[in-house]
Amino acid sequence: MATTPREAGAAIAQTAERRGARFAAELARVLRVAERRLRPVLEDALAGDRTATVRAARGVALRAQIREALTAAGFDDLVREASIEAVEAMSAQVMDSRLAQGVAKLVRPNAQRLAALAALGEANLLGVAEDAATALTRAVSFWSFSVTPADTMIETLAQGLDKSLSEAQTLFDTQVSIYGRQVEAIGSENLPDDQAFLYTGPVDGKTRDWCLDRVGKVYTRAEIEAMDNGQLPNPFLTGGGYNCRHSFLAVSSQELRDLVGTGQRAPGFSEELEMARAQRAQARRADRARRAA
Repeated sequence: MATTPREAGAAIAQTAERRGARFAAELARVLRVAERRLRPVLEDALAGDRTATVRAARGVALRAQIREALTAAGFDDLVREASIEAVEAMSAQVMDSRLAQGVAKLVRPNAQRLAALAALGEANLLGVAEDAATALTRAVSFWSFSVTPADTMIETLAQGLDKSLSEAQTLFDTQVSIYGRQVEAIGSENLPDDQAFLYTGPVDGKTRDWCLDRVGKVYTRAEIEAMDNGQLPNPFLTGGGYNCRHSFLAVSSQELRDLVGTGQRAPGFSEELEMARAQRAQARRADRARRAA
């Protein structure tokens, strides 16, 4: 069990990473099934003359068939179950973090609010499937203006499906971290306006510059709201942007609260920061060596 704010942030990030890894494995399985189910649909759409193909692609029938194939492959069930499980897991982990010394206690969100979070995440992920179906339908239509053989086009479309639905993984990983921050935000609603929040989470070679600049520092809610991560709005909920592994944890210890406005980091973070910067420098040197070879 995490005993410090720094460990609590790391535990939240680890929970999010485990959910993402499980989703990735299930998504890969769904994609394999989807490709098998879509092949006959695409073969039928590309059969016959190209004028007929254009008419089919512009109608609603082909898109509906593609979307139905994704549903039958288990995509809809996956995002529904994964969203619910992720919200529950992140909520439990965030609330467990309140047991760490120096972290403020929060009110646990009620079931209705957690269900609403899961439903929103599910809707966003289902939108990826809708976009993929639209993209495949449009590609079939464009085929009529090319000289690509039908069998080659089918292989290309199957590969394109994997690329289209890969967005679901990025979106899921981003949403899982946001779930944790949403729970934090809901539980912080009754805290005072001057409540202090520690930006905490992993410090390693993968940590982006925006997060490296802030991790270990303590801010007020107003200061956080004024930040811009350059990717997504409202950093209190989105952290450093896509795939961010960090969280703003409400803190109670006077030692941490005194760090607001100083730019200083909480104990333990400076050492990790130096190691992360050394890892990044080593990675850059290795990359330059590979390019020069």
